[in-house]
Amino acid sequence: MLVRDNLAEGTWWWRVIVHDGAADSGPDFISSFKVDATPPAEVEGLKVTYDRATGSAKLKWDPVSLDLEGRAETISLYRVYCYDKRGIFPQGNLKLLGTSDSESSAGMALATLLFPSS
Repeated sequence: MLVRDNLAEGTWWWRVIVHDGAADSGPDFISSFKVDATPPAEVEGLKVTYDRATGSAKLKWDPVSLDLEGRAETISLYRVYCYDKRGIFPQGNLKLLGTSDSESSAGMALATLLFPSS
């Protein structure tokens, strides 16, 4: 199967037909996928609460509903990263700290992160 590089944004459809070498063929399988290469807008309204006892931080922010071009955006989850070296100009590799929990009924996105003690 060949797939083009750099598919344009939008919905793409594909179809599979199975042939058994004779004149028979199985049922078609049709499916679609969406290409969305425009990044979402930046997170706003970030609030952080830190729990020293557990070493965890709870991050809350306003859900992102638009992309950088102002079009409607659907977010399935958020991932929170940090650099592995601290400083004024962060350096090193990005490290995944956590992913968002489900969106709350108050319309806020939420992630609870556990920070290493080092």
